[in-house]
Amino acid sequence: MARRAVSPRLVVATLVVACWVAGLVPAASAVTTPDAPADGGYDAPVVADPRLSPELAGIAVDGDDYQRARANYLATRDRFDQANGRLAGAEQALVDLAAADARLVGVGNEATRRRDKATILLDALRSSMQGIAVENYVRGGVGAPLDPRLDLDSVTAQRRNRVLVDTVNERQLSELRRTRRAIDEAEATIQTSTAELADVRVRTATTTTERAQAAADVDTIGRELEKLPRTVGDARLVSKVRGQDFQLVALDAYVKAAGVLAAEKPTCGLRWQALAAIGRTESLHGTYQGRSFGADGTESAPIYGIALDGSQGTAVVADTDGGRLDGDPNIDRAVGPMQFIPSGWEALGRDGNGDKVADPQNIYDAALTAAVLLCRSGPGLDSDEGLSRAFLRYNQSQAYVDLVLGRTKGYDRFALPGQPPAG
Repeated sequence: MARRAVSPRLVVATLVVACWVAGLVPAASAVTTPDAPADGGYDAPVVADPRLSPELAGIAVDGDDYQRARANYLATRDRFDQANGRLAGAEQALVDLAAADARLVGVGNEATRRRDKATILLDALRSSMQGIAVENYVRGGVGAPLDPRLDLDSVTAQRRNRVLVDTVNERQLSELRRTRRAIDEAEATIQTSTAELADVRVRTATTTTERAQAAADVDTIGRELEKLPRTVGDARLVSKVRGQDFQLVALDAYVKAAGVLAAEKPTCGLRWQALAAIGRTESLHGTYQGRSFGADGTESAPIYGIALDGSQGTAVVADTDGGRLDGDPNIDRAVGPMQFIPSGWEALGRDGNGDKVADPQNIYDAALTAAVLLCRSGPGLDSDEGLSRAFLRYNQSQAYVDLVLGRTKGYDRFALPGQPPAG
């Protein structure tokens, strides 16, 4: 069908009026901006999410999925720490057992050396005592009577020899007893050290198995733990900000879009609360008819406005995209959470999340594009007058301007952690 040229400004202006009047979002009287604690609520995250604006790191959120993901992460981290503790304990135990093994081997070897040395000495003592006994026996024995036929010198010599034999025997007997005690003590030490060594080696085998299991657990749980920060981050991003009506991912998109324009056009003065007010008015922050944003900011299902065919108070906007953006090859419809019509998106669409695609159904892209449009109205958007001028550029309806300006001030009461409320 023939297309007619429509200026981007007129396209955007007529588009929001059409959707608002036709009921894409509730009427002004049915919409309120929720209040929140002055500080916006703070909740230290269990893991840092590099995708999130730094000033939003501590924003408190409410969501069952997030709480479950958070609890699972903490439990898994505890399991990982416990497995690491078991691994460290097993490794230290093996070091201690190796030292005990070496000590007991040394004790056993030393006791064996002492026993063998004492055994040799015992054998020598026995041989010596046996030799003395034989010799003494040959000479008549220690206890035999003295021969009366011997002269006095011989008798004296024989008596001296008997005393000497008695002395030698007593010494050898004492040494024999000491040597036997040494052997007994060495044998006892050998038996004790052998039993202790056997126990140490059983414990070493058991601890080696425990260490292997702990190492396997550290590896398995560690790989599981590596994936969970992204899961926790995703669940946190899609959760509602505590006390507010938008998901954290939407707030992140609004804050980042305002930050980009602050860098590109410092005199613009646009604050994220104005973008949030538009997002609330256009699509209930992307939750129109049960939709929601994924962690990447993309709608769970595309949002399409009513046909801009002149009915229900809308302007007539002929098809400009062949249905590529709005799914309708016959007439244009507003698209996405910030409700751009296809020709307006083609003229202004920006990539707000760095994926090299400008997608009107993605809140990062849509919020940045809306920020670009608002800042085209001129500087001074940090004042009511400047914002009113910018909102008129978005929608040429004073009722719309008043509604969005009021919502902007409502969101001004919501302060990011560490920042005072705006206004």
